[in-house]
Amino acid sequence: MRIHLKYEDQNADEQPSFFVCASTGAAAVRVGGNTLHSTFAMSRDQSSVGLKPRQRQSLQAKCRYLNVVLTDEVSMTGRPTWNRFEERLRVGKGIKEEQRTEHPYGDVSVLAVGDYFQLPPVMQGYNFESETKKSNPMDTFYEKDIWKDQFKLHELTEIVRQKGDPIFSEVMSRVRIGCHTEEDINVLAAMRCNCCILNCGLKCKCDCLCISDWPCEPIYLYMTNALADAHNKRKMEELQSQVYIIRAKDSDRDISTNRCTGCTIDPSLPISKTGNLHPVFRVCNGARVMITVNVDTKDGIVNGAIGTVKAIQQSSERLRGAIYVLFDIQEVGASKKVKKRFTGGLCSD
Repeated sequence: MRIHLKYEDQNADEQPSFFVCASTGAAAVRVGGNTLHSTFAMSRDQSSVGLKPRQRQSLQAKCRYLNVVLTDEVSMTGRPTWNRFEERLRVGKGIKEEQRTEHPYGDVSVLAVGDYFQLPPVMQGYNFESETKKSNPMDTFYEKDIWKDQFKLHELTEIVRQKGDPIFSEVMSRVRIGCHTEEDINVLAAMRCNCCILNCGLKCKCDCLCISDWPCEPIYLYMTNALADAHNKRKMEELQSQVYIIRAKDSDRDISTNRCTGCTIDPSLPISKTGNLHPVFRVCNGARVMITVNVDTKDGIVNGAIGTVKAIQQSSERLRGAIYVLFDIQEVGASKKVKKRFTGGLCSD
């Protein structure tokens, strides 16, 4: 589609006709695109609405030949973010604010893909929900709803993911809409392994699904951070490798002096109050780690990328700022491997 939409004087790399986006970094990597926020210069701070003149010019240049936007995981895009996205399209196509009703989305076609039975937006309402408050500058009321009055639903009915297991596929279809039966619950319960729930290292003695036979260790999901921290500590102790403790420091820039002041993180605060920054980070060779922020979407270093620590750079028995991770997906960090060369000693147990 990108080739068919190309103009004669168009640089398709810098001014594409077709944008591929997603609500999260992980989803953007899977579809080979970028996040909505990075593509349309939208900050995470919902109070920051307008674009600076240089940002506006850059966006309009990038959107010069834009005809179509495909965005994935639309269920995780909240109403304020969706409003901002629509506004950015109008700005990118040079549509004035007073013309927004006649030219929604800047007359750009939008293909939104997702499943509203999956994860909802974080700290926002669904993009199809009507706004009832004007506390956010982008929560404005339109003469026509920018979602309900602009989009047509095309439901995909063919199941592909569990195509080889029709029984499990039918169970999942009923669970998805909350119409599961008692028999469905029994089918799922039969998959539970009582011998290995805590991954205690004991050999499974029953005929149920046993994680010890899986090709790689699965990701464990816990209801609280305390349970997750306890699991991580137990797994790290099993490695019998030297554990390095790194204490986080937060910094803040004083606007009047333009100086940064650092402080330690209060360990009593939940990570929801510290910008997802843990007060203490423990790491060792062989530890499984996960990226929790979008560092480089194009390079696959995004929230949710998982890997294993292979080496820790140190000097005089002190860390020197480099932890080398081998990601499960080989393509993740490929550009960084070429640009970043290793120098210095390695800690290896």
